[in-house]
Amino acid sequence: GLAEAVVAPSPVDPAATAAIVGEAAGVYMADRVRDGMAIGVGWGQTLSMSLKAIGAQPRERLAVISLLGGMTHSRAVNPSAVARRMADAFGAECYQLTAPVFVANERTRAELWKEPGLEDLVQRARRVELALVSVGDLAKDATLFREGLLPRSELATLRAAGAVGDVLCQFVDAEGSVVDHPVNRRVVAVDLADLRRVPTIVIAAGGARKATAIRAALRATGARVLVTDEAAARALLAMPGRAPERGARVR
Repeated sequence: GLAEAVVAPSPVDPAATAAIVGEAAGVYMADRVRDGMAIGVGWGQTLSMSLKAIGAQPRERLAVISLLGGMTHSRAVNPSAVARRMADAFGAECYQLTAPVFVANERTRAELWKEPGLEDLVQRARRVELALVSVGDLAKDATLFREGLLPRSELATLRAAGAVGDVLCQFVDAEGSVVDHPVNRRVVAVDLADLRRVPTIVIAAGGARKATAIRAALRATGARVLVTDEAAARALLAMPGRAPERGARVR
């Protein structure tokens, strides 16, 4: 059901997949972002790598909105860092979701969302015209677990709840539905229901191991644009129950 797919060659070393797909995503963004737009940005290694391909592409009256909270230990993959660096690349205003991406409990999250600044950010996120997000899977070295945002001990309970991956740190099952798990009740991020309202959603993720998570993310978000690599594309095409062909543009 895609409108467009950008498929990059798969690297010999799977560890380089994020760099290859990130470069393709950066080229796509540089080509599609126009003056006066508001764009939403997720996080992760792939999106961090996309910034190298964007370089310096100044635009007029552009706004970049981070779609999820940040990390206290600042690193290049930090959601706030990804949004800030993308805003710098486009010479744009940057709006940050200034809260931890995971908080202690559901009550804390509910109180944070009452803050006027965060309410304003969510309203801005609902008005973005283009969103670039990535996908995480349930591997032990997935960014969420590698960076220590969630303990690896959560993997078993997430799988038991039916999760196959995450979008904006919200775990979904193979059909794209948000799973019933405590982690999903303490994440501070723009809700996937709000993300689905964005006119153009671009998912950038690759690697054959992520195929199930990528398909789940496409279903969860309704994204019509996918930037991936050949290995993931072949794995997606081989899956049973895929949507019928609609004449998508493939590059």
